[in-house]
Amino acid sequence: RLIMSIPSNLAPISPYLRLYKELSKKEEVISYYCLMYAVEKAIKIDSKSKESVSFLTPKIDELENKKAQLSKGEENEVMNSNDVTMAYMENYINRLFDYADTKDRESKWDMYANFY
Repeated sequence: RLIMSIPSNLAPISPYLRLYKELSKKEEVISYYCLMYAVEKAIKIDSKSKESVSFLTPKIDELENKKAQLSKGEENEVMNSNDVTMAYMENYINRLFDYADTKDRESKWDMYANFY
């Protein structure tokens, strides 16, 4: 449903919205930044057409709400400090890499099963 509603000219943001949706329950901070990147990229592509504005307005509202929600919880420091945000993201990427590396070394790598 999320991907289907994307205006065709904003199709390049589909992968980031897909990640946003997939990570929203298990990795909220990373999910937030996926949505933020998708919105920023979409605005660069087209911020003027009626179709794009209709699509982006709720996404921007969602970003604002999600940031407010995350800023109140344990993620407060991550959401309000660029240095902490970068460290958090780097840690997430390292965990993801380590997981993939372990599965690869065990010859148990199945991208779909392991990632999704």
